Parts: sequence; C-alpha cells; structure tokens
Amino acid sequence: MVHRSPARLKLLLLAIASCIVSCLEPGFARPAQQRVSPDAQSSPSSQYVLDLRLVADTVNSLRRVHTDGMETEIPAPAKPLLTTLKHELRDLIANRLRFEKRRVSTQQLQARVIVDLSGLGLIDSEEGFVIVDTDYHDVGYDYGDIQSITVARPHDDFDLIAVTTTLGICCGADTSLYLFKYEDREWTLVLADEKNDYDSISDGVVVSSLEYPGPTRTGPSSW
Repeated sequence: MVHRSPARLKLLLLAIASCIVSCLEPGFARPAQQRVSPDAQSSPSSQYVLDLRLVADTVNSLRRVHTDGMETEIPAPAKPLLTTLKHELRDLIANRLRFEKRRVSTQQLQARVIVDLSGLGLIDSEEGFVIVDTDYHDVGYDYGDIQSITVARPHDDFDLIAVTTTLGICCGADTSLYLFKYEDREWTLVLADEKNDYDSISDGVVVSSLEYPGPTRTGPSSW
C-alpha cells in the first residue's frame, strides 16, 4: 500500500479538479455563443413586432376617447394620438421596406400588414363606428379605428411605392399619403402628406380619390 502525505494528496486532488474543469469548459462556453447579438435587434421580425406593439398601444389609448355620435370637433386628447398613430403606421411599413428589394410585391406587403393588424383587433373593428341602440338613440363614438391601408405602385413604376393610411374620426375619415422611392439600393421616404392637429373635420382637405394612378388629395373627410 502506498501512503501519501496530506500535502501530496491535496496537490493530487487539485490536479484532478483542474482536469475536470478543462474538459467541461467548452460545454460551459456554448450558451454564451447562443446569446442574441445587438445587431439581431434590428432584424425584420423583431422590429416588426415592436412596431405592431406601438400601434396597438396607441390604438388602445385612442379607444378611451369617447364622443357623441355626431360630434364634428376633434377631442383634445385625440389630436396628438391621431398624429402618433399615423407616424407609427408609416414607420411600420417603412421599417418593413428597409429589408425589401426593388421588386417587392406591394400586394403581399399590404396583405401582410392588414392581416397582422386584424389579428390584433386593430383594423376592421366595430369599436370605431357609431352605434345606436334599439330605440335609435346615439350611444356615441370611440376613436381608434384604422379603416384601411393601401400599398401600391403608381403607374407601374418599380422605383416608387405609395402608401395611404385612413383613420376613423367621428363623422368622417382622415387619410394620409406617403411616397417611398428606391434609390441607393434601399427604400426611402421622399414625401409625406398628412393633416394634423386640426380642430374640426371641416378644417381638412376632402379626399377626392384614393386610387392610383392619378393625383390624390389627403386629409379629413366628412359625411
């Protein structure tokens, strides 16, 4: 039998422990390699989810603004929220276009946005419409209605994409136009035509047509 001193036994145990740590170290390091890099935060999917969340928060805030069904004056709390919602919808599509090529399908892009907003209950909802009870008494109007979104190429020009967003306002609708151009291998916003911070729907420009090709005037329209 071999007898070892306490000092030599301690050195032997330290050597064994060192070997075990060396063998397991690569396994411990693997999870660190799976961490999300900062650049991944700017991926299309993560940015798109964030944009949808911002739209949802603003719509929910607008839906707390309630007026009489025939009220033509814009409530003060709704004014900044309407502007915010326009810009969030604009950015939702703009950020999506950042990762698209020149010949992106505008029909698919429009359908994707509408389906995702509908899935969250943010578009084609009855909450924004005037409702009357069985006695035809007006029970009021809730803001926060996204009526429509269009994405199209005017005149079949592959370097231009026109986007319109239409928000519900009591007794009318508010449409904004955004024009994107493909240059330097990316889509860039080159024109934004919107009406903000108006007191009454009669203060805005009446929309004559939302179809392309052809000129479009934007702003609130009334019944």
